[in-house]
Amino acid sequence: MTVQKGILLALVLIIASFGVYLRVQNLKLLEERYLVGSDPYRYFRQARLIIEEGKLPDVEMARNFPEGLNLAERSTLFPKLLAASYKGIHSIFPAHSLHHVLSLYPPISVGIALIFLFLIAHHLFGRFTALLTLLMLAALPIFMQRTLAGYIDTDPLIVLLLFAGIYFYLLSFQESFGILELVCAGIAGGILGMLSSIWPGGGMVLLIFCAFQLLISWEKDYTRADLYRFACWLLPIVLLILGFGTNYWKNSQSVFTVLALYVPLATFCAVVTIFFLQQSKRCVRFSQRFGLPVGLFVSLLLICASVLVLTLYSRDFSWIEGLIQRLRYPYGKNGVMEFVGELQPTTWKNWQKVYGTIGLTTIAGFSLVAYSYSSQNLWRSLIQAGLGGAGLLMIGLIGTVPEVEILDLFSIQSTLILLGNFCLFVSLASAAHFRYHKRLGIDPSISLSATPINGGKLHLILIVWFVITWNLGSAAVRFHLFLAPVAAILTCHFFSWLLQKTLPRFSRFQTQFLLGFIFLAWLMLINASDIFSLGLQVLTFGRIDISLSGRIQFLLTLLITAVLFGPILQEMLSGKGGSILIHRAVGAICVVLLIWLNLTGLYAFGSVERAVIWGARQGGPYPNKVVRTACEWLKENVPQNAVIAADWGIGSAINEVGRRTTIVDEEQNIPRILEMAQEFFCGTEDAARQFLEKYGVTHLLLSSDELGKLNIHSAALQPSAETSTVWFQPGPEYTPETWHYIPINESALPEFQSDDIRCQRSECSIESVSIPLTWENHLIVKTPPEVLIQRQNKTRQKLTVKEVIIGEQSWYFPEGQLNASIWCVGNMNKQSYHNYQTIYLSEAAREWFLVKLFLGEHSNRFKLVYESEASDKLQVKVWEVLR
Repeated sequence: MTVQKGILLALVLIIASFGVYLRVQNLKLLEERYLVGSDPYRYFRQARLIIEEGKLPDVEMARNFPEGLNLAERSTLFPKLLAASYKGIHSIFPAHSLHHVLSLYPPISVGIALIFLFLIAHHLFGRFTALLTLLMLAALPIFMQRTLAGYIDTDPLIVLLLFAGIYFYLLSFQESFGILELVCAGIAGGILGMLSSIWPGGGMVLLIFCAFQLLISWEKDYTRADLYRFACWLLPIVLLILGFGTNYWKNSQSVFTVLALYVPLATFCAVVTIFFLQQSKRCVRFSQRFGLPVGLFVSLLLICASVLVLTLYSRDFSWIEGLIQRLRYPYGKNGVMEFVGELQPTTWKNWQKVYGTIGLTTIAGFSLVAYSYSSQNLWRSLIQAGLGGAGLLMIGLIGTVPEVEILDLFSIQSTLILLGNFCLFVSLASAAHFRYHKRLGIDPSISLSATPINGGKLHLILIVWFVITWNLGSAAVRFHLFLAPVAAILTCHFFSWLLQKTLPRFSRFQTQFLLGFIFLAWLMLINASDIFSLGLQVLTFGRIDISLSGRIQFLLTLLITAVLFGPILQEMLSGKGGSILIHRAVGAICVVLLIWLNLTGLYAFGSVERAVIWGARQGGPYPNKVVRTACEWLKENVPQNAVIAADWGIGSAINEVGRRTTIVDEEQNIPRILEMAQEFFCGTEDAARQFLEKYGVTHLLLSSDELGKLNIHSAALQPSAETSTVWFQPGPEYTPETWHYIPINESALPEFQSDDIRCQRSECSIESVSIPLTWENHLIVKTPPEVLIQRQNKTRQKLTVKEVIIGEQSWYFPEGQLNASIWCVGNMNKQSYHNYQTIYLSEAAREWFLVKLFLGEHSNRFKLVYESEASDKLQVKVWEVLR
C-alpha cells in the first residue's frame, strides 16, 4: 500500500468513525432501558423472545391485542438476525446487555454503509468527490433521523445492504468480463435479495436496477456477457425471496412482493426479448426505436400471467380484489399511498396526481435520456449539463433540511426539486453521452470518472436511482434515506467538477467569490442542524456550553466572512464609471444578507429552546419522560393480566417497559385511540359497555398530545358506494340544506394549522356543522346563525359552540367556554364535498370534550388512578375501568 492510499484509507475511517460517534451521543439518555421510536420496541421484544424461548409465537399479541399479529404473514428474518448477532457478540463480550448490543446496531451498520458509499463514489467519480460525499452524509441531519443508537428497526440494515449491493453491482461492470464479474453480480443479487426478504419495500429498491437494465439493454452493444451478468444478479434474488419473503404476498403488503419478485423476472424477459431483436440486422433499428416499449409490454404480460398462475394455484381470489382496491383508491386504507402523511380522499384528481405524476415524470425522464444519447448538438448538451449542475446544487442544499421528508407538489421547495429532477436527467445523461461516445471528441474528464470503460453507462444508475426514489418517495417512509445518498454524491460531484474545471482559470477576485458562495452554502447547512455545536462538544468533551458555542460560531462566521468577502466588497464598493451604482447596490445586498445569516445563526444556536445537540434532541428515548413514568407506574401498580387501552406508539413502550398488554393496531397510521373515541367516548352507555366487553379493557391511558391528535379531522365527501371509507350515515331528521355533515374519514387527514379559515372562492358561509363520530350516533355542534356570517377575504374565523348533541342528550355552554376554529375551502352553501373541511377544538375545549364530558357522563364506569404532575407540559392520566 502506498503512502497516498494509506492516507486516503485513514481519512475514510476517521470520517466514518465520526459518523458513528455522532449517532451514539444519545446512548446515555436511553438508560439501558428505553429505545428510540415505537417500532424498535417491537423488534427488540421479538429478538428477546427468540433468545429466551428459542422461537417466536405463531400469533403475536403485544400491540395487536386481542386479534394478534399473524407472524406467518410476516418475515421474521430481521429479529432472527438481531438475536443471532447478540448471541455471537455475547459469547465474546458477556458483560454487555441485550439492550446495549442492539442499541449499537444502527450506528455500526451506518458506519460500514458509509464506507461502501465512499467506494461507490470513488468508483464513479474519483477520491475527491468520494471524500466530500462521505463527509456530507456522515453528518447530514436528514440522514441521521432513523440511524441513531437505539433505533432498532430495519432502516440501518437497509442502508447497509443497499450501498453494498450497489457497489458490488458496479464492480460487475469491468473492462475484461470474466468469472470475477459474474461473482460480483451474484453477490450483489444475494445482498439485495436479503434486503427484499427483510423489508417488503425492497421491491422499490430493485426497481432501480431493473430500470437501469432496461436502459442499457437497448444499446446496440449489449452483449451476451451483459445478459449473463443480469442472470447471475437475478438468480439469488429470486431464491432468497422465495425462501424468506413469500409470506408477504398473503397480507396487505402484497403489492411490494409483486415488485420484489415479479418485476425483476419480467424485466429479465424483456431484456432477453430486446437482445434477440438486436441480433437480427433488420431488427436493429426497430429495437433501438421500440425496444423499450416492447420490453415493458412483455414485462406487463409476464406480471399478469404470474399473478394469474399463483391465483389459480391458491384458489384465493380475494387478494386480487384487495390489490385492485389499493390501486384504485391510492389514498385509501392500505392504498399505495397509505404511508403518506398527507392522506387525501379518493377522487379522480388525486388518482391522476399519484399515477399521473409518477408516469409522466418517468416517461419524460426516459425520453430525455434517449434524446441525450442520440443528440449530436454539442452546445445544447453543454447547456443542459450546466443546468443540471445548478439543479444538483439546489437538490443538495434543500436535501439538508430535515423537514423535507414528504414532498408536497404545490410547495416552492418541491417545485424546485421537480425542476432539478428534469435537469438531472438531461445533465447526467449528457455527461454519460460524452463519456460513452468518444467519437464526438469531447474531453472525457467532464465526468471525472475513475472507470476507464463503461463509465458513462454506470452513471445512468445514478439517474435511475434519483428518479425512482423521487417518484416513489412520497409512498415510502424511508424517502430521505434513499434520496440523501444520491443527492450527496451528485452534489459533491458537481462541486468537484466546478472546482477542478474553473478554479485554475479564476482570478483572485473570482476565487474568493466562489469560496464565499460555498461558505454561504455551508452556513445554510449548519443553520439547519447543530453540527457546529456538536463538533465543539466533541472537541472539548462537553465542557463548552451550547449557548457559548453559538457565540463562538457567530464570531468565527464573522471572521471567515471578513476574510472571504472583504476584498469582494471592497472591489464592489470602489467601482468606477457607470457601474459604480450597481456595484454598490450588490455590495450592500451582500452585507445585509451576511448580517442576516449571522444573526439567524446566533439566534438558532444561542437560544434556550435549541440549546441541545441534534442527536440528543432527535434521538432521545421514546416515549418522553412523563409517559415513561406512567409506564413504570403501570408496571408496579396494575395486575399482570391487565389490558391497557392506549395509543399504538405509547402501547409499544407499555408492552416492553411496563410489561402489560395494550389494545392498539399497528396496521393503521391513525391510532386506535381515534377509533376508540368513535366507539367509546362519543358513544352511548350501551356502546361503551360493548366496547369494554369486546376487548376486555381494564385501564385507559391518555396523554394530552394524544388528545391533540383527536382534533376532529375530516374531509367532506359525498357519501356513496364508491367512498366506502367514509364513516357516515346521516340521520333522517336532518337535511343537507340545514346541516353540513362532515364524516370522519381515516384515509383523508390533511395536515393543516389550527385557527385557520381559507376560502378560495368569493364566499364562505356556514350555518351549522354535524360531525358523526360513531356508526349509530352523531355528535352535532350547533351554532347560532349570527356567529358564522358570510365573510370575504378572511383568513381566520372563530367558531363558538353553544350546544353539543350526542345521541338524544344535549349540553349547553356559556359564551366562550367551548371554542373551535374551522378550516374550509370553497362555497359550503353549494355542498362542495370534494373540498377539505376540518374543525379544530381549542386545547381547553378538547380537555373538557374528551375528559370532563365523556368520562364524566360515564363516571360510574371509570376511576382516575393516576395523573402526571400538574407542572408537566404533557399531561398523562390513567383510569381504571369499573365493572
